[in-house]
Amino acid sequence: MRIRTAVVVTVAVWAFLFFATWGTWGSVTIDCFRDPYVAEELVKGKTLYLDLWYPYGPGAPYFIALLFRLFGASLAVLYWVGALAGLASALLLMGTGARLGHTGAGLMAGLAQLVWGFKPGVFSFPLPYSFAAAFGCVLACLCCWILPSAIERRRWLAVLSAVAGAGAALKLEFGAALFAGVGLALFARIVSRRSARDLGADLGAILPGVLFAAAVLWWVLSLAGFDFIVEENWQSWPTSYFMRQYGEYWLRSNGAKVDIESFMRQGGRVIAFAAFWGLLAWYWRRLDAEGRLSLGRMIVPIAVLTALYVPFRGDGLNAGNRSIRVLLLPTGTVLMTAAAGVFSGWHWWRHRTGTLGAAKAAGCLVCGLTGLRILMGLTAEGYAVFYAGPAILFLSIWVGERIRVRHAASVVAASFLSILCLSVQPAYRAAPAEALASDRGTIKIHAGSATAYREAIAFIKARSAQGGVVASLPEDMALYFLTGTRAPSRNYVLTPGVLTPGPITDRYVEDLRRAGVTDIVWSNRSFEEYGVPEFGVDFDPAVGEYLRAGYQRSRALARGGTGAWTADVWTKKP
Repeated sequence: MRIRTAVVVTVAVWAFLFFATWGTWGSVTIDCFRDPYVAEELVKGKTLYLDLWYPYGPGAPYFIALLFRLFGASLAVLYWVGALAGLASALLLMGTGARLGHTGAGLMAGLAQLVWGFKPGVFSFPLPYSFAAAFGCVLACLCCWILPSAIERRRWLAVLSAVAGAGAALKLEFGAALFAGVGLALFARIVSRRSARDLGADLGAILPGVLFAAAVLWWVLSLAGFDFIVEENWQSWPTSYFMRQYGEYWLRSNGAKVDIESFMRQGGRVIAFAAFWGLLAWYWRRLDAEGRLSLGRMIVPIAVLTALYVPFRGDGLNAGNRSIRVLLLPTGTVLMTAAAGVFSGWHWWRHRTGTLGAAKAAGCLVCGLTGLRILMGLTAEGYAVFYAGPAILFLSIWVGERIRVRHAASVVAASFLSILCLSVQPAYRAAPAEALASDRGTIKIHAGSATAYREAIAFIKARSAQGGVVASLPEDMALYFLTGTRAPSRNYVLTPGVLTPGPITDRYVEDLRRAGVTDIVWSNRSFEEYGVPEFGVDFDPAVGEYLRAGYQRSRALARGGTGAWTADVWTKKP
């Protein structure tokens, strides 16, 4: 397949998905309005971390703040920048496949990224749960595309280091993974040349990227020290209160918990995956020897399995569903990609298979490090959309090259794409259709929640016009952004682990007093994903006690159907 054709197909699919699903992305309840709210506050002169709680690096909010300065704070700006990030990721995956000799596999991986990334919901590119994750995905794909050149040329090694430095400014996990890619490229250059005489020049080339990352980290820590950043901002840091209290439950639910039980469970799935593709390899080689192998015959087994998946796709716990996904979209894809990187690196070390061999090994390892948070938990519904695209590409290439027949890598990648399309199809079919209009633009939400959100927005704007101060709890940052109001505390959201019991919680309560909060919009948002469903009872009980003692329920917003968002308005007692 020609690269030009692959580019045209990728852009065409992107344009169709972007405009066909316009406004259906994100969530007005969960996470997705954190970056917009923070960015707007930065435009108004606030300082990240000190004045605004934020759990990741400073890159994304300051970049979005720049866009807001240039184009205004609106949903359209967010939709476009997120959608372009999705397109960039897909094109880079396609380009990486082409550079490694597998344009078809690159195209399939890029299309998987698009189909995955434009589904309605929290985990989408145009309005993601975190723009840091969306931008980090672009940089991870860019790293994979640069790797072959970085191994061959010093100037591209410098570019790769700059990419890693930018990744560190977004999320530390991306920075660590991408700098590991820099180290692998540097090592490959040394081994390929069988000399360390150019090591000084190579280290000089990567120094600017390292210094940039160090400067960002120095600025963050200089604001108020390491303890403040970890305990009151970066909640996913290993020693933070969040990780101590909820980390194990959270990691296990995302497939990042590494223990014997998890490895044993994945071991059986890896064996099934290897056996399936090993059997196909034997069958295809036999046909190839007889001169009867064609792309059509290669697609048949994948098409049959995909067709068998259809009756099961509605129930994620169905045994048939699980069995087919083990073969065509395994949850341990990232783990297998990392293992493939170790094997490929060992093979390259022994046989010196050249730049492409080193780039494939390094790419597999970078994919494994980038996707650590979904190491054994790749699903079509969760975080994986921002972490697993490169892993799908590199695992497809690795498996395809071991099958050793033409088009094998493309067919393996197509198998990932086929089940992924069916897995996300229910999300597309259940896309929200009710338009929620605001001064910042329109977002579509489910009809059961629309009336309650309209009432909440109207109430907040009316009370603010009267001089009142309204807090939205425990989450629902969208209410601040869509009404143009400000949270009464730097902690504009109270998800589990944001407030550490003791002085930090006391300070939050004091913030509410000092701001003169007159009303609370207290939603029915629950937190089963952390194992502590109810705010003010299962977590942050001290805040709940303060609110119940000082405020009284005055009205209920419109009630929708089962599972719909709603809230009660609590007013300060006389």
